[in-house]
Amino acid sequence: MKTIALVVGIFFLFLFIPSCDRNSDLPEVTDQVFYIAENSEKGDFVGHVNATDLDDQHLLSYEIVGGNADNAFTLESTTGNLFVNNPEVLDYEKIKRINLQVEVSDNHPNDPLESTANISVVLENLNEFAPVIEELSFSVKERCRAGTVIGNIVATDTDSGQVLSYRIESGNENQALQLDSVTGLLAVNDSTWFNYSMNQKMVFMVSVCDNDPVNPFRSYAMATIDVEDIPLLTIDIAGYVQKGPFISGASITISELNSDLEPTGRMFSTQIENNSGRFILPDVELESRFIYLKAEGFYFNERTGDLSEAQLILNSLVDIADSESFNVNVLTHLEMDRITFLMSEGMDFKMAKEQARNDILGVFNFESIEQHTSEQMDIASEGDDNAMLLALSVILQGYRTTGEFSELLSLLSQDIREDGILDSESIGADLINGVNTANLNTIRQFTEQRYSGIGMEYEIPEFEKYVKQFISQTTFVATNQLLFPKYGTYGDNVLHPEVTFVEHKQLNDKYYSLAVEVPEGRSFQVKIIGAGSYYAWGSLVNMNNYHENEPVAFATYTTTSTGLCDAKVSFLLDNDNPSGMLTFEYYSDNKPDPFFSKEVEIYYDSAPVD
Repeated sequence: MKTIALVVGIFFLFLFIPSCDRNSDLPEVTDQVFYIAENSEKGDFVGHVNATDLDDQHLLSYEIVGGNADNAFTLESTTGNLFVNNPEVLDYEKIKRINLQVEVSDNHPNDPLESTANISVVLENLNEFAPVIEELSFSVKERCRAGTVIGNIVATDTDSGQVLSYRIESGNENQALQLDSVTGLLAVNDSTWFNYSMNQKMVFMVSVCDNDPVNPFRSYAMATIDVEDIPLLTIDIAGYVQKGPFISGASITISELNSDLEPTGRMFSTQIENNSGRFILPDVELESRFIYLKAEGFYFNERTGDLSEAQLILNSLVDIADSESFNVNVLTHLEMDRITFLMSEGMDFKMAKEQARNDILGVFNFESIEQHTSEQMDIASEGDDNAMLLALSVILQGYRTTGEFSELLSLLSQDIREDGILDSESIGADLINGVNTANLNTIRQFTEQRYSGIGMEYEIPEFEKYVKQFISQTTFVATNQLLFPKYGTYGDNVLHPEVTFVEHKQLNDKYYSLAVEVPEGRSFQVKIIGAGSYYAWGSLVNMNNYHENEPVAFATYTTTSTGLCDAKVSFLLDNDNPSGMLTFEYYSDNKPDPFFSKEVEIYYDSAPVD
């Protein structure tokens, strides 16, 4: 700014005149974004850097001051026009955005001012490359099942963001293969084609296409699948199905499994050939070591001495390389879920099977002595492991129907599947409830009679000690059960399960008790068949009595309340045959079938009571 003084007469006049060479305003330039296709050519126009200056008399100049790696761009200093300089830098697969720092100057000769801005150049992806298909050589075992995974068609695309799709172009006219168009997963569709004696190699063409909407690329390649010749193992599969023994006509289904215990599709079937539970399937051809056996049929119930009222299913998993026996029983059945879980955790089959056996025996306070596998155990042969198996059968059966028994096996298997421990207190109580009153002598008698009756050699093992061991050592607590004390109000309790002998005195009656402790919500009735049973008047405690003599002599004693129920009784067959046998049938909760029965010998003693 200049000041000029003028003299007019005696007055001074001051004029203030603005200076024309004072630079007072910065150039104005804002951040900008430009878009350009990758691989643009040198000299291609990118965009114009917009800038202004309020000092209009100044000419602006432009300069890239940062971010211009490998001189990708050039900027005209006088116009602000941005051009491609080095096309090799503009590769979308390597870099997607280039950020430049541009400086704009007003070029004032004395006091120049500058401003900077960020100029971003975004590369637009072009579909430059076709998909690349990797080596396509596969192999598959002959006789594989439909759905068997052969492998993956693997392809890559250098262009970023491309989604590939897969297709079989030729060579699959027989529809032997299926190819997932999204994942490239190649699998067997028709397994009959993969038979080495007929086809050793399959050659087919595949294509892979990218999804560019404007200019898609498709690549082609030949693929091969070699069919592996798998020699078959020929063995006889034979064994016994035992709960008690299954009866003739029960069905046996054998399924081959791969090393992951998945079905291969090969199946065989037969039937149990006699009432011993014996089955045999000769000359079975297998390509895998692992088989799954399923048995379904009626069985002999060692607790009741009768056949089951419904069919039962028992299963088994076996490695044929480690076993020459293929018995199916409650232990093989309970092992299955535990084995599959342990293998899913990385354990091999042999170790998983041994661990599962030990875990299940441990639930019942048993420990394998002879280290037999479960499919080697036999309830009709001597030995401690066989005794444990029969004890398991007795404990698990309890007084259950076949349906209830099957449900118990399922619940028990599920409970121990992951940790090998029975965590359910209710299942544990159910087990102890069902065995506390078991008459082990009668069970042995029933079992021996069964095997004698079918003409089979046997040696029933000492299962009794293991049942008693479970009762004495288990931590599970019995609940809501009918109890039969050894002694009642009037003497020895004939209802105690182990009592199988009573006396009758000629000159003076000898009295016994019919004592039972009935918990809340339960009821009990005993039916005595085959003789007179006489109660002393006034001796019925929470019981009533009914008897008939025709057509069969019997008497019933039925509880009328909870708590201790008892009756004072004596026994007599008839005057001509004072000694003989009575049948005791135990009923509970108004059910039509007895949950327990036993034979009691009546001994007539002509001597007077002491």
